[in-house]
Amino acid sequence: MKIWMLNASLEDWEATRDYCGFGSEQERSPISAGDRIIYFCNGLIVGVFEAGKTVESEFSGLKERQFQVKLRKILVPENGLVASPLHYRTRLQPHAPLSPSLWGVSAREYEKIMQALAEGKKELVF
Repeated sequence: MKIWMLNASLEDWEATRDYCGFGSEQERSPISAGDRIIYFCNGLIVGVFEAGKTVESEFSGLKERQFQVKLRKILVPENGLVASPLHYRTRLQPHAPLSPSLWGVSAREYEKIMQALAEGKKELVF
């Protein structure tokens, strides 16, 4: 199991909370069923999911995102979790080789994120 942070638009998040989408099959290829996906929008963690099956255009609300991953909810906070340290990562650290919207997350970081979400914190501090 790999842990990914998906940096996506708030519009995609509002369109569906059951799928995430990519512009090409190559961009989606790093994700496998069972991987964890931290859904990240504009500096805010809006949910943590398990990757399910990969589909193509199953959800039509993501018009530009034909290559999709079905998501299974693990934890979705009511108002999100401010995650400035992860926001800096999207600007300073390289993304996954095949996808400009995916970053690897360590098990330690994942545990910190899950703990903060479970405790209902409003901001993530490392």
